[in-house]
Amino acid sequence: MKKLFILLIALCLSPVQAFGFDHNRGENYFGISVGVASPLDITDLEANGELTGTPVTIEVDDLSLDTEFAFGAKIGHYFSHTPWFGVEASYYARSPEAEPQNSRDIVKVGNGPSQTSSVAEGKDALEFDYVRTIGLSAMARYQDDRRWEPYGGVGLAINFVKYDSIRAFDTAGTLLGVTASTGEDDFDVALGPLVTLGVNYKFTRAMKAYSEMRWTWSQHTI
Repeated sequence: MKKLFILLIALCLSPVQAFGFDHNRGENYFGISVGVASPLDITDLEANGELTGTPVTIEVDDLSLDTEFAFGAKIGHYFSHTPWFGVEASYYARSPEAEPQNSRDIVKVGNGPSQTSSVAEGKDALEFDYVRTIGLSAMARYQDDRRWEPYGGVGLAINFVKYDSIRAFDTAGTLLGVTASTGEDDFDVALGPLVTLGVNYKFTRAMKAYSEMRWTWSQHTI
């Protein structure tokens, strides 16, 4: 699989526990979240597998991934000498897939001189075992005595991708080929940017709820 572009937009509404909460000093916090992830389309996709024992390569231009459930956690610290500025580590997980959709495939069957190639108008479906993101960000927040506290951050994301399978069908629904995960070759790690925008709502000195959006992008070869 070539050039897999991942865009995660996670909208979360979850509690966050703050320790030593005071907008005039430092703060440690921990939060968990559930939400949705809206991935960017996959472009320039190539997958290898077999059909009835014969090697098959499927090349697909684009696939649109479904919006799916996401969950994660974060832990951070705002510094006592600059209580508006801090650092945060985060983790998010999701399992995106592309339902069967219209596509234009190049299907190559066999190897060497006997290989045949055909262009097929049909449908493709794609599944991942998982996509996981570990992030490290510099954070900034706006502070006053009100309950609402907007914040934002920029940093680095480490994106882990584990591919499962891709299935190609013709317009009549006949299976043309299927590729499946074979182990380590279908796992990839890539770095990308991480941008966070959100807002906290302060219930008490030690408890908040937050809603946020996170954006990350990376390129993978599997």
